[in-house]
Amino acid sequence: MQHSSSSSRHKVLSLLRYISLGLLLIIVSACHRAANLVPAGYEAVFSDHIIASTAARLDYPLIIPAHENDHEIKFLVSKSGVRTWFWEDGFWDLPSGWKPFTWYRIGLISDGKLICHADWTPVHTDDPMKKDDPKEITCTLKGKVNDYYDKPLVALLFFGVNGDEKKPPEYDDVTNGVVSRTLYLVREH
Repeated sequence: MQHSSSSSRHKVLSLLRYISLGLLLIIVSACHRAANLVPAGYEAVFSDHIIASTAARLDYPLIIPAHENDHEIKFLVSKSGVRTWFWEDGFWDLPSGWKPFTWYRIGLISDGKLICHADWTPVHTDDPMKKDDPKEITCTLKGKVNDYYDKPLVALLFFGVNGDEKKPPEYDDVTNGVVSRTLYLVREH
């Protein structure tokens, strides 16, 4: 009889161990990762997901060198942004963490006016020569770069979780995530 009791206890303990490991795995993986704007020259920092998540929590400004006659600004966007865990405030207000984001869009604001707006850009590319991360997105300015030097601008990165590989989210889709950064344009010599 002792052998049967010991065997049953072993089975129950094994079952509890597997359940606890399964729950631990679910808890650890239940997070939401946002996209992020990457400062030029700091791509290496954002190549590691853990370091990128920590760096993305900092409220750093983007400083972009640009020639005075340029009409476009190039942004770098990374999939390795802030990781928000389910127990943190705001997790349940974010777009679904279970669906990967498939599209990016950039907006640039100066004095409350939209001065640059990019169309939805797919996260993944079919071109094997282009890396998916970090992704370069070009935004065409209203006016010249010279008009916006030395002014604090607001860069908004929208990352869409709706749509699919071929069809972007709707223009007014409210299930998108948003990351905002202060941006400064500086003269390129």
